Amino acid sequence: MVSSLTTERVRRDVEVVAHAGLGLDEFFAETVESLRRAVPVDAACVATFDPKTQMLTSARKYGDLLGQDQRDPDFGLLEYGGCEPSSYRELASRNCERSA
Repeated sequence: MVSSLTTERVRRDVEVVAHAGLGLDEFFAETVESLRRAVPVDAACVATFDPKTQMLTSARKYGDLLGQDQRDPDFGLLEYGGCEPSSYRELASRNCERSA
């Protein structure tokens, strides 16, 4: 379990990175590295998309996924090929209003 101190440090790190004026590649690399302190992973994939069309515009891999491209079509189909409640398209289309 991650301590609240670690969680707060990671949150602050990401906030600093978000305001640092970095390019997208640097921003993602710094953010993924910060998040790994709270959520240890062997690999991560980060994607960007156009909010209007919800089309994927880029993807980046970190950790053990870096350079491992042979399964990309399978991952793409899993994430973007159907109706999955946790897919980015489903999450983006939900009404995210908080209930009182």
